[in-house]
Amino acid sequence: MSTVFIKKRVHALLISFVMVSCGLSTYFCDVLYAADDEIDFLDDAYYDAPREEDAVNDPFEGINRAVFTFNDYALMWILNPIATEYSQIVPSDIRGSVANFFYNLQEPVRIINTLLQSRFSDTGTLLARFAVNSIGGVAGLGDPAALMGLQRIGASFGQTLDTWGVPDGIFL
Repeated sequence: MSTVFIKKRVHALLISFVMVSCGLSTYFCDVLYAADDEIDFLDDAYYDAPREEDAVNDPFEGINRAVFTFNDYALMWILNPIATEYSQIVPSDIRGSVANFFYNLQEPVRIINTLLQSRFSDTGTLLARFAVNSIGGVAGLGDPAALMGLQRIGASFGQTLDTWGVPDGIFL
């Protein structure tokens, strides 16, 4: 294994340790500073009955867990090593051009989402970016629109659903 791969693994483990430590300290602070009239986390009866906030109806839970496990292992053992080698082999200029190309391919989706969100000035900016980068940027390999002052604008389908007032649903 390369030293870069090992360093990234150690870094990821340290971040995980810090996150778990923060979560545990938050939990124990809640337990220690709970008022007498509040729920007693140390009482066994607290854990016997399921709480309302824990009762999440997820009809796809089994499938979601299997897919998540597969994706996690694929990321760890296949995709991360490939990405590491890709970043070491391919020069940064070429990687940037590839990233620009795929970002430009997603611009029509962002245009539709900004329209559905009634963000019309952002829609115009995205249309201009898409036209300039597709023509002047040779199919999006370059980003001359940024040089013209047309900055990237984020717009996702999740934001569109939020704008339209669609509540959170099951995880898929």
